[in-house]
Amino acid sequence: MAAGSLGLITLAEVGRSYFVSSKPCSTLMISISSLALIVNATSLMLIAQKKHYGDHLKAS
Repeated sequence: MAAGSLGLITLAEVGRSYFVSSKPCSTLMISISSLALIVNATSLMLIAQKKHYGDHLKAS
């Protein structure tokens, strides 16, 4: 769910930049990238804890 929200925020920012013709907001880009890193690292840790439960998790 968090990844989907980040994707929507990113698309909204791209759309806003396209129609307003403004420069990219580096602070916003760094903030979203940092948040995505935290979410991805958390997901990886959760998957690693459950990895011994079955073959279906080995693909992730």
